Amino acid sequence: MPSQGTDFRMPHVVVINPTSSAEITAGIQETLDQAARRWGVTATAVTSYGGPRTIESDDDGRAAVSPLLATAGQHRADAYVLATFSEAGLDELRAAAPVPVIGIAEAALTSAMAHSRRLGVISTVPMATFRHELYWAKLGVSGRVVADLAIGRSEFDLGSRDAANAVLVAGRELVDRRGAEAVILGCVGLGHLRGPLADELGVPVIEPCAAGVAMAAMALADFPPDVMPPRTQPAPPPASYTPEPAYDPGPGRGYAPEPQYGRYS
Repeated sequence: MPSQGTDFRMPHVVVINPTSSAEITAGIQETLDQAARRWGVTATAVTSYGGPRTIESDDDGRAAVSPLLATAGQHRADAYVLATFSEAGLDELRAAAPVPVIGIAEAALTSAMAHSRRLGVISTVPMATFRHELYWAKLGVSGRVVADLAIGRSEFDLGSRDAANAVLVAGRELVDRRGAEAVILGCVGLGHLRGPLADELGVPVIEPCAAGVAMAAMALADFPPDVMPPRTQPAPPPASYTPEPAYDPGPGRGYAPEPQYGRYS
């Protein structure tokens, strides 16, 4: 990171959830806090409230682009991380933003490839795996991905013990039968399972939002010492922009896993 000179400031990374699901954003923020400390940046997860509830189809991805661009324009940042494994809107945000823009799928793949040549991916719904395969081909890494296994659950159904068991079954299939040497969590809602899953499988498990923050920090470190790209400034909100309300899950609600994860039994 830039050395501490007279103009030093802590780099700030804005992680955009391109869906309107504030509970997902809350889960992302929990993942970011540790990653940001590790890489010497600050990181804030924000919600694109004008976006779709979730991104499970190509239509969802297209619907997310304009609202996420508007959301990015409302948050000052030294770098952006786009928190969707589908990478919807990534090219458009890179074209529009004057600072580094990181996609979490690309960041997770880069991190996993540093560990091994044979990668496995755990996804939520089968439809997502088709989009992922197209993206692997675009990046030229299809031959490195031994399998992308869907557990058949939406991102709003990942906090239960049953979901954790489904993730573990998929992880064991990837490692024990498919020969994966590293596993990527192909959804932002699986971050709370990274540590327990790595302990169970005995291989690196990559959480994509944390990988995105790491790549953003490294991109900022490429600038000369004591020189940072100009931090983006909030633009006047467009007429269609929906401002971000305070998130209050209320009693018994919100995005939170069951507290007891260990052996998944």
